[in-house]
Amino acid sequence: MKSPVLLLFLGVIVCIPLASRGIYHPDCVATIIFHGIDSGGPSAEGVVGMDVQNDLVDEIAALLGKSTGMDDPSSPCQITMALYYGDTYPAYFTQEDRAEVDTITNQYGGGIPRYAAIMAKFCRHVMQRSGARQVNIIGVSMGAFVARWAIEKDYEKLASSGKIARYITIEGVVCGNWAATYAGDLISLVGGDYYMETIDIQQMNYNWFKANLHDPRTQMDNPVFADILVMHWASTNDAMYNRALTLSSVKPNDGICLYEDVYFHEVTARSGFFGQRPTLSHAYATHESIKKHSGIRAGLVAAATSTRRVRIILTDVRVTDLPEDSWQGNGEVVFGCSVFSPLAGSLYGTTDPINRIDHLGHTINPISLTEDERATINQVLFDDFVLPGEISLDLHFDVHEIDYDFIYDIFEDPLNKDQTISSLSLAISVLEGGTYYHVSPAWDGHVTVEIIDYPAFESCQGRSGWCLY
Repeated sequence: MKSPVLLLFLGVIVCIPLASRGIYHPDCVATIIFHGIDSGGPSAEGVVGMDVQNDLVDEIAALLGKSTGMDDPSSPCQITMALYYGDTYPAYFTQEDRAEVDTITNQYGGGIPRYAAIMAKFCRHVMQRSGARQVNIIGVSMGAFVARWAIEKDYEKLASSGKIARYITIEGVVCGNWAATYAGDLISLVGGDYYMETIDIQQMNYNWFKANLHDPRTQMDNPVFADILVMHWASTNDAMYNRALTLSSVKPNDGICLYEDVYFHEVTARSGFFGQRPTLSHAYATHESIKKHSGIRAGLVAAATSTRRVRIILTDVRVTDLPEDSWQGNGEVVFGCSVFSPLAGSLYGTTDPINRIDHLGHTINPISLTEDERATINQVLFDDFVLPGEISLDLHFDVHEIDYDFIYDIFEDPLNKDQTISSLSLAISVLEGGTYYHVSPAWDGHVTVEIIDYPAFESCQGRSGWCLY
């Protein structure tokens, strides 16, 4: 009988029996970044699957105090990245490796399946040269699609053998891409390094995605995911290319990817890590500006080093001073919130929130209510890992009554699009679960905090095989 894991929800210990899993420890796990799309990538020359210098790699390594693959390829906790674009295989590829990638390339015409096979072999290579026992995979933009393919197709048996510890996506093409599917003239309009007539774009089409990987495309339904902690970051500022994607789709996006395409919507019972759905955090940034978002940097440190997940839910609300004329009926109120990490601020100088949801990003829906009416909303304000040693998080509320917004389908008053509802901030403890009654000048509500403690890390020193939680 395997040892159980204890999860703490609202101060209650829940005992869940486990199947065998490998121990995750940051000092035994290499972190590998899967890069995004390049318009010239499919026709690029050069060697694939070799470590390359990258600013994101350098920044994460510095924050974690780890080496890069370029600096120390023998380190078992290195941070590294390789190119999957190119026409030449690396020296570490065996004849069987070459033949396997050639077969996959011929089967699909190249593109995502080819890149996934190359990156899976690079992951295996990094573990072999360094002694790392697992890898964290960070998929950026289209790199999230490449990583999902490698996981679900179980290339190199990485997923089924427990070699992938964490699958982290940043503005990821997790479920396909709307513009690659429907945009037509939008593809040529936005141009740049993203939407060109290449095999990469063709394979991000919803129909190709569903036919070749998984249908429904937004569902996480594969038993290999049960041993992988999945974590999503979404960017929500659509201010790219004159909001072309917003005008075409009328949906929230970051200028390149629709919000609905960057995370798993449904998680089947056989796929959840410890029975939990993936984490999901948000940055109000475009597909480009997110690259410098300090909140995500802090979030990546927590993702790689923490065992404590915190879920904060605004369970109910009441607006006591609703800025809505009586002739307009109910008010449509968006309860936005930015979550800040005091520890990230002191350790790294982080000034951006580690999660931001509001009416600008359109990732939360308006609540229809009248003045003094209490409504149950159960809106998630935060659901992610916190830094080791974090004591509290600061919630900065941003509440608005909406009178005109074509994405929300509200057309009451175009001259007075939204009005601020006065709010205060709230500090909540991440040391224990509980419920807070929060009172702002114009509204009040209850905030519930859940603490989810995953198994503690165990040192890998002196261990030659896999261990159990």
